[in-house]
Amino acid sequence: MFGPFWPSSQISPYTNIRHAIEGVSDYIYLTVMDSILEAKNKTHLNRGIRLMPAGSASNIPTFLALLGKALPVSVLMDSTPNEMQKIDECLKQRIINKNRLVLVGDIIGKKNADIEDLFHVEDYLTLYNGAFETSVHESDLSRDERIVKRIEKATHVTRFDHFAPAEYLMKESASISQSLKKETLNNFELLFKKINASMKTYY
Repeated sequence: MFGPFWPSSQISPYTNIRHAIEGVSDYIYLTVMDSILEAKNKTHLNRGIRLMPAGSASNIPTFLALLGKALPVSVLMDSTPNEMQKIDECLKQRIINKNRLVLVGDIIGKKNADIEDLFHVEDYLTLYNGAFETSVHESDLSRDERIVKRIEKATHVTRFDHFAPAEYLMKESASISQSLKKETLNNFELLFKKINASMKTYY
């Protein structure tokens, strides 16, 4: 699946570059936040970069083995133990260069982090509560964990639905964009700067 940000006929030094991501929810968060930041005249993804959802983190090593050496590809990964084990194997086997790897944890300075952690807690709870018609508050959550795990504990869910909050952001982006915290905007802006910089390693 390809998600072009720019018509293929547009002249751009980044036209043929791909950026692999884990799944559909990641794709939604990145494309919506890209549009929001551009509208606010902040750093966004360079035009011509194409997002390629790999389906899940477990698919990325195979995805890279098949395409990583044939096409210019960089990767965005959550910073969790399972994901890091997979990506370490790719680095050891030289399937991907570390300069082409962007980790969510590096954006917010945490060892363990999901893409959802780029949102300020209140912002993500707006998405979660809107998607599931709940009223979870920050005071209901434990501390010092990934936001997904904190919500799982507070709501006693056993399998977290990553897609529904992302879908809610996509549907309500016009109104939500007006109330996003500065922390959220800064985190995604830094992420896009790192993704853009990872693409420059090909030139």
